[in-house]
Amino acid sequence: MVANWGGADGSVHASVLHIGAGGSETWIDYAFPGAPLTSANSIYENQAVGIYVDATGATHGYSAVIPGIYNPIANNGLLSVNTTNSPALAGGVGDDVLNSGVIQTSAANSSGIRSDSYGVVTNNGAISVTGAGSAGVELNGAYGTLVNTGSIAAALGADAIRTGAMALGSTVVNTGTIDGRVAINAGLTARFENSGWLGISASGAGTTHVVSGAFVQTSSGILALRIASGGNDSLQVGGIALLGGALAPQLPSAYAPPIGQQYQVLSAQNGVYGNFATLTQPAGLAAGTRFDALYGPTIVDLVVTPSSYTGFAAGSWYAPVAAALDSFRPAAGAAMTASQSAILAPLYSLNSGQIVTALQQLAPIIYSDTLMVNRSTFQMVTSAINNEMQARRGAPTPIGSNNAEGPGGTTIWVSGAGQFVNLNNASNGTPGYNGSSGGMIAGIDGSPLPG
Repeated sequence: MVANWGGADGSVHASVLHIGAGGSETWIDYAFPGAPLTSANSIYENQAVGIYVDATGATHGYSAVIPGIYNPIANNGLLSVNTTNSPALAGGVGDDVLNSGVIQTSAANSSGIRSDSYGVVTNNGAISVTGAGSAGVELNGAYGTLVNTGSIAAALGADAIRTGAMALGSTVVNTGTIDGRVAINAGLTARFENSGWLGISASGAGTTHVVSGAFVQTSSGILALRIASGGNDSLQVGGIALLGGALAPQLPSAYAPPIGQQYQVLSAQNGVYGNFATLTQPAGLAAGTRFDALYGPTIVDLVVTPSSYTGFAAGSWYAPVAAALDSFRPAAGAAMTASQSAILAPLYSLNSGQIVTALQQLAPIIYSDTLMVNRSTFQMVTSAINNEMQARRGAPTPIGSNNAEGPGGTTIWVSGAGQFVNLNNASNGTPGYNGSSGGMIAGIDGSPLPG
């Protein structure tokens, strides 16, 4: 830690506290050369940052290396362990652990690095564990931190990163590669920030990554989740999920999911915020299909849809509707607006046959068919009225019509009416229609003039 302290003469000094291996405490003063005032603000490893005031009174920022205060438990070569229940590197309370080499463990329950409360694990190298129940990095105790710029890989049955039973507030910052299950169970104050690659490269699917607190993926992060016929990988977040970067579904088992198949790939108990900037389309998808993302308040689903509704409906009479949907459709992975969701979300859940029916129903031809039936019905009614008017002028009474004298010299009439219309399908597949209508038409005829 760093602190500023004042002397008896009123001068201010910047200091850093160094805790030795035996627990001894040493305060080390430091100052920017030639500066009348140096202030210490923060320190990470041996890198202190703060501000200083020069002789002219101007204020500047600085970053300085403080020698002799950062002595982590370190590995710079090849460290291979095959002993059950034994980590390759282990840190106590407050110990930092640094790997710049290669760590390999193959025995059961043998972690690459095991840390304790307040310790910071930095991996700039490569960690690989293959034993059942092992972990690439295991964070124990309160507020442990992992900074990964290298690679951490775990075989099936092991974890790439996990927390111990008493862990609280663990933090993981990844800018490298994490290949294996992640199990962060350290309360809501835990945080996982992914600016690298997170996923599992081994075959199969169905693994659930767990982050009990917040999950944040930055613009450079990639979340890779496998999908197979029997299930899919997913990420379960106990806090909030703030999304960015890329979602990269994988199809490792030569499985081509059908249109309309849906998978829940992420859940966040306290809400999903943002969206993935890109959704990469994996090799192995069936021709003419793609993955789309559906965002809910607390979940993200992947669904297989036609890559182009225009191509799906090519040459059909409802192709213009398909083209309109494509022009309205967002890029794969992008969150939909409310109006896009109202139309596309129900469509995305349909299989191939159901999509055809939906496109036909959306096509405007149904409205013109309805207008034609209504027009024919109108003509049927006006024809009946016209026949009755002619009968009042001496023409024969229409077939199916009955009339009687009414009050004031009027004539009351009732006539049966009905019709059937048939329009055959067109040669290009445009459907025709059948229409029928019928009923009774009644009226009363009389002169509007007196006498």
